[in-house]
Amino acid sequence: VPGREAALAIGSAHAPASLRGLDASMAHLSEVAFWIDSPKLSAADTVRAMGAGIPLAPDTVVVMESTANGTGNFFHQEWLRAKDGKSDKTPVFVAWHEIDMNAMPDPLKLWNTLDTYEQGLWRRGLTLEQIAWYKLKRREVGKHELMMAEYPTDDLEAFTNSDCAVFASEHVAALRDGCEEPAEVG
Repeated sequence: VPGREAALAIGSAHAPASLRGLDASMAHLSEVAFWIDSPKLSAADTVRAMGAGIPLAPDTVVVMESTANGTGNFFHQEWLRAKDGKSDKTPVFVAWHEIDMNAMPDPLKLWNTLDTYEQGLWRRGLTLEQIAWYKLKRREVGKHELMMAEYPTDDLEAFTNSDCAVFASEHVAALRDGCEEPAEVG
């Protein structure tokens, strides 16, 4: 990058060794929840390979970002570790309504058409312009479950399995809060 005395390298989750040995100060790992785990390749190995050349020093950073893509995958496990303070990462969740372009003008005619979920958005402090955008976008997406996966309002929605969950996500989250490590393994 001219003028910044910096070099930019682009790698792939399908070929993580391509960046092994690179001397870098930053890594941006994108759409980590969609990285494929196979017998020869795992998301954890890819993150380790790409982060190996980044020293633990000031002005260095490794960022993992993604649409959540369900529960149980590497990204979800890392999100939970970060939320529990067990990771070197800081969890940052960006909800759909925090993005300025996700609002529609002239929302007053919307007020009488709000469903229970949308009324909950209002109680959370979202504007009518934002709720109007959400309502239109949800019509485009088709299913509320898919909307929650692609445009989550909070991290609980983000990690909800998109369309085939057996149990309600809020019930699973309540049970997860009571989980602890097993006393013995054998």
